[in-house]
Amino acid sequence: MLLQESRDKATHLSAAHQETVEILTAQVHEEALKNWVLSEDLKLQEGENVILFSELHMLNESNTVLTKQLAECADVHHKECADVHHKEVDTLRTLLQESQERATDFEHLSETVEILTAQVNEEALKNVALSEDLKLQEQQNVDLAADLQLLNESN
Repeated sequence: MLLQESRDKATHLSAAHQETVEILTAQVHEEALKNWVLSEDLKLQEGENVILFSELHMLNESNTVLTKQLAECADVHHKECADVHHKEVDTLRTLLQESQERATDFEHLSETVEILTAQVNEEALKNVALSEDLKLQEQQNVDLAADLQLLNESN
């Protein structure tokens, strides 16, 4: 009778620990999925950064071309190029303003990437903690199994 109660109790404890391990394993998988989603978001943000950088590079090239054209027109400034010169200056200012706005957008995206990276790192730390909890639960299960084995051998 006492042996059966002891076996029932050990079986119940083992099942409870197994359930705890399964719950923790599910949590680890859920956190891994969250990390994957954050990683995908980060990849999208990086892709947007590449596009913005490309656009910024093209605008800088355009600014360089317009600056060269402006320098060529400076020689004949007092002649018929005066109007063209003023229009190009306005265009250059507009492009420069747009370039500065894009640079600001790029900085905001970089900050977003840093925030997402921090979140991914935080989730990774949580996963490490959950993994450690899982290892402890597994060790407790091993200890319970050893205790059960000792009980079985003593009975």
